Amino acid sequence: MKNSYQFFIQQTAKTVFALAVLLVLGISVAYSQTTRYVTPVGAGTMDGSSWTNSSSDFPAIINASASGDAVWVAAGIYKPTKDPLNNASPTNPRDRTFYVKDGVQIYGGFAGNETLLTQRNIAANITTLSGDFNDDDVVTGTGATLSFTNNTENAYHVVAALAPQIGGIGVTIDGFTIIGGNANNFTAITVNGSYMPRGYGGGILTLYGTNTIRNNTLIANLSNAGGGMALLASTSICTNNTIINNAGSGIHTQDGLHTFTNNTVAGNTKSGMSITYCTSIITNNTIYNNVAASSGAKPANPNNKQSNNAQFSTGTTAGGGIFLFYSNNTITNNVLYNNSADLGGAIYANDGPNTIINNTFYANSATNGGGIFTQVGTNTLSNNIFWGNLKGSSTTIAGADIANSATAPATNNITYCLTQQNSIYSTGTGIINNQNPLFVNAAGIDGADNTHRTADDGLCLSCGSPAYNVGTAIGAPTTDIVNTTRPQFGTIDMGAYEKVDNCCGAKVGTWIN
Repeated sequence: MKNSYQFFIQQTAKTVFALAVLLVLGISVAYSQTTRYVTPVGAGTMDGSSWTNSSSDFPAIINASASGDAVWVAAGIYKPTKDPLNNASPTNPRDRTFYVKDGVQIYGGFAGNETLLTQRNIAANITTLSGDFNDDDVVTGTGATLSFTNNTENAYHVVAALAPQIGGIGVTIDGFTIIGGNANNFTAITVNGSYMPRGYGGGILTLYGTNTIRNNTLIANLSNAGGGMALLASTSICTNNTIINNAGSGIHTQDGLHTFTNNTVAGNTKSGMSITYCTSIITNNTIYNNVAASSGAKPANPNNKQSNNAQFSTGTTAGGGIFLFYSNNTITNNVLYNNSADLGGAIYANDGPNTIINNTFYANSATNGGGIFTQVGTNTLSNNIFWGNLKGSSTTIAGADIANSATAPATNNITYCLTQQNSIYSTGTGIINNQNPLFVNAAGIDGADNTHRTADDGLCLSCGSPAYNVGTAIGAPTTDIVNTTRPQFGTIDMGAYEKVDNCCGAKVGTWIN
């Protein structure tokens, strides 16, 4: 049952449906765009009309912008100065946030002389939005050892956006490093007639609308739900983000439609991704070193005033990489490695349906379900590689790769997968059991370039791999994790990577000189 979230779900169902209709119909709205400019110290008239007249007051420039406008922000460190109601001295100073008005687009990564968005260099021009008001946060460790001190004064949300429930447009957040959010409260504030919860989304919080979150790094944020970002009752397009070392899950979704593509999610606690009560598409992501450690409580229902002071125990240590609950999910071309939990080291799936195709599960661990733990619902798994995953200390016993609840089992259709465990699935259609997939270099998963999702990644297949040319085309994606076309040589490969070299015509166990 959805319990305390039921009211929230009912109130937002119409909004989500309307957003879905707009997406299906391909309806778009054109705006007359004004671009405003922000630099750390400002220049000229400081009215934000150009780089030479740039403003140093980022919140004021956002507030001066209208729907369809863009704000370009040059490299530097910025801190929020106002709450979502535009108060410079709010009753609770932690409510200060970069509040992005509905329909406004904010872009970081500029040197301060660009005339085109395509000219910016995000890596060279780091634009940091910080919620650490005292500049004294101490963050150590990663995953299970992640620790925060000196963050009690930090902003609840570094960036926040709340669109109207009906007719909301949404925002764009693109090109920022976002640090120091601490959404650890169990109350909410009222913004434009809706409740904005202080316990969701330490780095980014969005409610309603269609939001684009792209090219950002979210690091060292904390929350009861969604340390890196919380996406509530909305449509979200999340692309090319790096979400690392956040507490309370890297990403949390609740209701709506969400697409995650080409993201890196690593070192987060309470799951890398927590997907609840929504529809999601999770494609071409690298998810590693996350751990499902309970934070002990859930924030209050954001739209139920009567429960704003309630605390709810999660008790969950499930889904180190991805936690799936009452959601309809399509998960393709992802690499999940070194994630850990009690149940479902890489993925915990409760209810569904879930479609899990062409993923690579490597070296994940759990008390049960080192790769995946399923409970209730229906799951379709094909073309996946499971290797080096642990149940306890074993890679080969039942439950090392895939485990199903004994008390509330799911219906699992598992075909065309390579598994290491000696399981009941070993005799299924297209199942390859306990044959080394022959990765190129499992010790160097990001390859010589130290970059995930490139052609030299260590979990690519070597010549002679039993996972080569043995998958099924049914439901398979048309490209792989590095956007190589599938298939390359007649038949789909298993795993996230499609092999681009057919090894001089070699088939499994056959060499042609």
